[in-house]
Amino acid sequence: MLRIRMLSGEEVSMPLEEVSCVREAKRRLHHVHGLLLLHGTNLDDADELGSPLELHLVLLSFAGTSQTQANDLVAAARAGSVDKVEAMLRLPQDPNLADEDDRRPILEASGGGHVEVVRLLVEAGADKDVPDVDGCTALSLAAAEVGCIEVVRLLVEAGADKDLADNNGNRALMWAAIRGNTEVAHLLVEAGADKDLASNGGYTALMSAAAIGHRKLVRLLEEAPESAPFVSGTGRTDSAASKRRRIS
Repeated sequence: MLRIRMLSGEEVSMPLEEVSCVREAKRRLHHVHGLLLLHGTNLDDADELGSPLELHLVLLSFAGTSQTQANDLVAAARAGSVDKVEAMLRLPQDPNLADEDDRRPILEASGGGHVEVVRLLVEAGADKDVPDVDGCTALSLAAAEVGCIEVVRLLVEAGADKDLADNNGNRALMWAAIRGNTEVAHLLVEAGADKDLASNGGYTALMSAAAIGHRKLVRLLEEAPESAPFVSGTGRTDSAASKRRRIS
């Protein structure tokens, strides 16, 4: 068993078979920018943990970061460069700093489907719910893209808010419905996303899927547990409105 003691006095234990090296222990602790000490000696991230130990975790303050460095982290996240992102986070560099165009690392990585980069950023303390200029969060950006289901899963498991709206009132589930991402929609519904929330234009996820003709998604959303009934401007519930728009 590996025991890690924080400066606060809190102690965390984890089975050694689940953490083979210092880097994995830090990731489990969500403190990739900390130092793990054994008898006062700093352990390297690559050091193996093969026997019962008691370590001490010391958190480091973020290093001073230039705009160029912030730009570089955003660019590396967008490109999905795990090694570059990890190296910059170990300085340690604040994962929440925007580039000169106000783009954030976690948003760029999530929209690109770079799950390992997103994992590193979350572990380094990146804000999972920070919006872009259009109000879209990392979860919404991933839900709107094909092939990003693992990013969606990671963000949901990390506690990202599933129902945050963008500037047009669209949420992650609505974006999945609009783009026809059935598996993502299923994951979000199972995770508790509210399927009956409406956009600024009055459309729910079900209504959007029906209007575009995504039949599998319509079926999924109709069979999902009901939230509070939404009434459209015509007085129809979302279910009735979807049937009116459904393409047979």
